[in-house]
Amino acid sequence: MEDKTKQVVHTLLYQLMSPCHYASTMLAESFLKMPSGLSYDIAQQRFPKVVMDLKSPDELHCLSLMMTCAHKNILKLKTVNAEGAHLVVWTEPYTGKLIDFLRRMKSNLGNPTCPPPWIVPSNQLQIIVEQIFDGMRQLRLDGKYHGNFSLENTYYHMESGKPIVKLTNFRVKEGAEPLQCQLEDVWDIAGALDEICNIAEECSSAGRVPLDCCLVTDLSKKLKEVSLRDLATVMKDIKKHSFFWGPYERKRFFVSDLPFALRRSDFRDDVEASSTLCTIPWDADPYSGLLQDMNEHRALHNKHAYDGSKKTSFCSFCSGLYSHEFELPVVQSRHLCVDKVLQQRNRKACFEMVGMMPDREKTYLLSKREA
Repeated sequence: MEDKTKQVVHTLLYQLMSPCHYASTMLAESFLKMPSGLSYDIAQQRFPKVVMDLKSPDELHCLSLMMTCAHKNILKLKTVNAEGAHLVVWTEPYTGKLIDFLRRMKSNLGNPTCPPPWIVPSNQLQIIVEQIFDGMRQLRLDGKYHGNFSLENTYYHMESGKPIVKLTNFRVKEGAEPLQCQLEDVWDIAGALDEICNIAEECSSAGRVPLDCCLVTDLSKKLKEVSLRDLATVMKDIKKHSFFWGPYERKRFFVSDLPFALRRSDFRDDVEASSTLCTIPWDADPYSGLLQDMNEHRALHNKHAYDGSKKTSFCSFCSGLYSHEFELPVVQSRHLCVDKVLQQRNRKACFEMVGMMPDREKTYLLSKREA
């Protein structure tokens, strides 16, 4: 604020806090913080400006969510100024549309640690999708819904070289039940995953490294199967899907879950019938010396060496590697990482083993098996 009386200019720094609107009067108010660490003029220069119509249900819905839903993956308001029937809103900074960022990723959608075709997602894409779920989960916890989600309508902001998803462009669905709207938000995420698959396919067709979207496709199918009865927990439980797995989740599966599954004859039959799990004889690859160390470890415990002609033996080998990783001499002498060695050979093997588990749909949140 400036007072220019008697040719003297006084500059007062202030900041608008906790803005709120009243639908009945179409007025808005905010707390005035003085002095402020940030001047209003600086706020106008630093933050993106949006003009919102107080008579628009969509824009009131968007304004309400941006004010009340505090989460790093939901675009926040910074300052608000009332101008007649409109609000001039300054939001936190954002870099651009998420769809544009994903298109620029190209081959980086896949994970280069495994041989081509690279499995999607890469670590960066995994984090982006996880942030989408985190933001949507916060909306559900607040009793809200998005109503307009797509990659085109979602922004991102680069912070320290990393993209931070910013949900925005919320819309009202007149006459619809909130729970139904939240369910449709889940289905919209599935549509966004399908769009990621299309981007990956375009990248492969352009002659770049071929990309395999099996994990993305299965996650999308699972989300399309979600019903109202699943809605309360889906945003949290979906993280069990192997799309989101890292070294810790893979090790837990191979150490804890796989040995029990190998006791079941139906699981063993499915493993042996698989045409893509591993190449026979699988022990033609020394696995950077890990196979020899594991066979010597088994000999010390009066167990036979692994059978390279059996795929169930390959499963046992993977389980044993994770279980005895820090007991193996080659790991200690060459500082090998079991997870990296197996991922470099065949990252898809873990997903295929999980897909054969008897409780794949409930425990691992995979989609239903095709008839």
